[in-house]
Amino acid sequence: MPLIPPSCETPLWFCIKTQPRRERAAYKTLQTLPGVLPLLPMARYPKQTSKGKRNTSEAIFPGYLFCYFSPVDSSRSVQYSQGVAYIIKRGDKLVSLREELIEEIRELAPEGVLDLEPKPIVPGERVRLIQGIFSGNEAEVVSLAPSAERVKVLLEILGREQEISLPLEEIERIFENPFNDE
Repeated sequence: MPLIPPSCETPLWFCIKTQPRRERAAYKTLQTLPGVLPLLPMARYPKQTSKGKRNTSEAIFPGYLFCYFSPVDSSRSVQYSQGVAYIIKRGDKLVSLREELIEEIRELAPEGVLDLEPKPIVPGERVRLIQGIFSGNEAEVVSLAPSAERVKVLLEILGREQEISLPLEEIERIFENPFNDE
């Protein structure tokens, strides 16, 4: 990745570190700046909540977004925008991103959103209980009863593991970023 002096007049792509959980605020602010084109790729997936199944979205790269601008014209306004922590630098030079990388991200998330399809819940998967007396606890799926829309989970109660049966709407999958390879 090329290092660019702040005096560069050519618009290029840069990576922006946002303040914690402020990607959307930074994106909206950067959209209002002349000569600045922000890109915030998001992942959208269904999530079971206490109010039913809802689509939720979060940044594919939590804490970061990408921005196209001319350093000499816009680096100061980008740096001090609401929600921005800093522009990624190495020393006093800005780190620019290859156009090909941005194109790959755009292909991955057309219109800025990557729709993730949920995989079926499987035995052994960790889930979070979102309703009832055990709300907030995590449990392990033991078995499924799809016809009854219920799931059996193994929950630790008073130091002992106990199998309980719950309706599917009372559990929430614990999603992990699909781009974190283990």
